[in-house]
Amino acid sequence: MSRKASDEMGVPLALHASQSVFEFQEMVHRHEMTPVEWLESIGFLSEWNILGHVLFVAGNSWVQHLGDDLSILVKYGASVAHAPWVFSHWGAIMESFPEYLAAGANVCLTTDRSPQSMIDSLKLAAMIGKIVAREAEKVHSS
Repeated sequence: MSRKASDEMGVPLALHASQSVFEFQEMVHRHEMTPVEWLESIGFLSEWNILGHVLFVAGNSWVQHLGDDLSILVKYGASVAHAPWVFSHWGAIMESFPEYLAAGANVCLTTDRSPQSMIDSLKLAAMIGKIVAREAEKVHSS
């Protein structure tokens, strides 16, 4: 229903997804699919999607699940809204920002709450991405 309305109005459709280990494990338990695979299975994904967070995808060390969620996101052109400041304060990080970019995923940065600095979000995403990827010399993916 939401996807249909988004398509008809030509407007983006936002949804938080894969933002916790519990959510990821619960979706696999209930549907035998990752949250991203499930969104694909119900026809939700499109280039109009802005998916909040998508931190815990197949291949993430915290979920220990095989699959290729990033390719699914790229296939549909869905965007990931990454909020590194908020999640790093909770001890969760994107594994890894450079991999999302290398896969061709459209990743946009957000502060996810106010007031915060987009410059700080940019710096934090770059620093954490380099640490997790163990590629300190990496400047960007292209």
